[in-house]
Amino acid sequence: MTDLIAMRDLAREKLLSALPAGPVVTGMTFDGSADLHADGDLIVGGMLVDFKANQGGKPRADGTRAASLARTEIDELLGYALMDYSNAYGLHSVAIYAVRFGYLASWTLAELGFRMSGKPIGLAELRVRFACVLRDELPAYQARRGW
Repeated sequence: MTDLIAMRDLAREKLLSALPAGPVVTGMTFDGSADLHADGDLIVGGMLVDFKANQGGKPRADGTRAASLARTEIDELLGYALMDYSNAYGLHSVAIYAVRFGYLASWTLAELGFRMSGKPIGLAELRVRFACVLRDELPAYQARRGW
């Protein structure tokens, strides 16, 4: 319980002031949630925030740890944003909040797309292509693998 209280207090101090102004949505499901059975944690003012409560990277010599971010976590976050096929939530950015460290890493979707592909992205087109992958290619792949 002490750990939860500490994370709550840290979020009050570090997270709340870093979030954009605007509507808050929790427990949302995306258009593509039925295709992949996934949903997001929080949307605030067009920013999709995913919460991670892991222990961080390898312990340092003094036993402390630093927040860490795996490529799979960024892929997951981008997948959530792409599952908003109709742009119902007006997403313009995504973020991961490391709850044990009070650290918010955020990117605009344009910036993240450019960093991952090396060129400007068309979000609407990517959403259409992602929907095709989830609806057409994924089921066929799973069937071939016996999933």
